[in-house]
Amino acid sequence: MKPVSRCFALLALALLALPLHAAGLHEVGFGVSVADDEYNELRQSVALLADGSFATVWNTAGDARLQILRPDGSKVFSDDGRSVTDLPLPFSSIVVTANPAGGAFVAFSGGAPGGTQVFVQSFDADGNPRWETSGVFAAVPRFGDDQLETQLVAAPQGGAYVCLHSFHKIGALGDEIVCQRLSAGGQRLWTDQGVSANGGPDGNFRTLPKVVRDDRNGLMVFWRNGLMGLLTPNEHVRIEGQHLSPDGARSWGTRGRIVRTTKLTAGTAGYLSTSLAAVADGQGGAVVSFDDGTAPTNLDVFAQRITGDGRLLWRNGVAVATGSGYQANDSLTATRDGGAFVTVWMPVDFGNELWLYRLGANGKALWKQQVASGDPRLAFSDLGAYASFDNGRLRLAWEHYRTDGRSFDVYLAVYDLAGHRLNGADGTPLNSDQHSQFLRGFAFDPARKQGLAVWDDQRKDNAADFDTRGALYQE
Repeated sequence: MKPVSRCFALLALALLALPLHAAGLHEVGFGVSVADDEYNELRQSVALLADGSFATVWNTAGDARLQILRPDGSKVFSDDGRSVTDLPLPFSSIVVTANPAGGAFVAFSGGAPGGTQVFVQSFDADGNPRWETSGVFAAVPRFGDDQLETQLVAAPQGGAYVCLHSFHKIGALGDEIVCQRLSAGGQRLWTDQGVSANGGPDGNFRTLPKVVRDDRNGLMVFWRNGLMGLLTPNEHVRIEGQHLSPDGARSWGTRGRIVRTTKLTAGTAGYLSTSLAAVADGQGGAVVSFDDGTAPTNLDVFAQRITGDGRLLWRNGVAVATGSGYQANDSLTATRDGGAFVTVWMPVDFGNELWLYRLGANGKALWKQQVASGDPRLAFSDLGAYASFDNGRLRLAWEHYRTDGRSFDVYLAVYDLAGHRLNGADGTPLNSDQHSQFLRGFAFDPARKQGLAVWDDQRKDNAADFDTRGALYQE
């Protein structure tokens, strides 16, 4: 029996040494109507729910839609999902996050007299709305507001936090970052106006809110302050943040905390496509990555780690990717030990390169490598990453443009903490169609070793009629 046992042991070791590949792949259509179906780029288009299902949200010709995909690949609703509200309004900025008690929260921005307003709905695991069918508004619009760039995260006791960019169209008031806490029953807990994270309008242009839960049931929110734009052309753009306690008190001062004063000036930064990302660091604080410039003609990527009480841990920020030309912040994923993974894309001749950086808890870059399908020296174009980390594994989905110039495809790469790629140099293709797929989200369930990538799909060859599709991936 010993030789047989030894053979089984050797076989087990050999299997453990094999690279990871997809054991199963199930492509799914979500919004496949004759109207235009599209995701947005707010990076909250898909969420893993408490029961292992996935919720995904998109826009169909102005209608905010929801679908829930069960672990077996079946859908809760018909092929085109369900409307998230009965309001007869065009909607945008639709996002989703999981409710730890079961189901999901969905937020969306809808037309309102003179502007737009953000609404939130809570759905149970079967997709039934828990709150009034129109949803609950987050904050009363003031000054002819447009409420945009919605962000969601679960709050304690079954509720939700929502933050938004409120653009004041009346008067030279600029923009605010407004947040609200909703109870499990949909009641607004921070007054009908919500809380201004930056202490009220002051003429500055604040955009790109990103939200993170702390370990004390409070909320951290970060944003980009473009000052007064062309009215203050030589002033430097700032990355700022605020901590809000569960009762809505501002903990980092009335105006918030400066995370970094960049070298980008307000007069020119408005012409650059800049990015901001924030994730929980696993230690009660957050890691933030953003675009900056080490020279007037450069765009570079920096990062900062900040504690729950507002202390900056990485000096004045750490340089992730710098150099001549253009390096752009793409995605950020926490390792929960204070470190993070950052993807950076940079344009090169006739394409884009995508690079993955591993930052330690002290902000030091431990390694970097190019993300590509096959030999990076032969890569044509790679960009647009979304990732998930757990149990020492990073699963990263991205867009790969074929060298034949025909289409974008969605690929998946799996890495360990040392940077070893575990599913082969080519990665795992997640789509089969030969047209263009533009990735818009990825979520992974470590318990079932199952993930869902979602994308805008152009297989109809009609730029006015995209579909929303995805792939359920099983290791």
